[in-house]
Amino acid sequence: MVKVVATNDQAKLLAESNESVEFVDANGKRLGTLMRPPSDEDIRIAKERIAGDGKRHTTDEVVTRLRSLEQS
Repeated sequence: MVKVVATNDQAKLLAESNESVEFVDANGKRLGTLMRPPSDEDIRIAKERIAGDGKRHTTDEVVTRLRSLEQS
């Protein structure tokens, strides 16, 4: 595994971020993305949605529907 050591300033920015962080090289080429872990609020919302009575669709149903829209 490759280890990259962040400067103190970089580490502070990463720790304070409330969203994903994109890493780029000096030319702006995308190297990767650091995804923040879900917050307690994110987890609460997800649990509410799972417990809800709303209609659910499988991935196959969604893909089929999107493909039908492309052909229209």
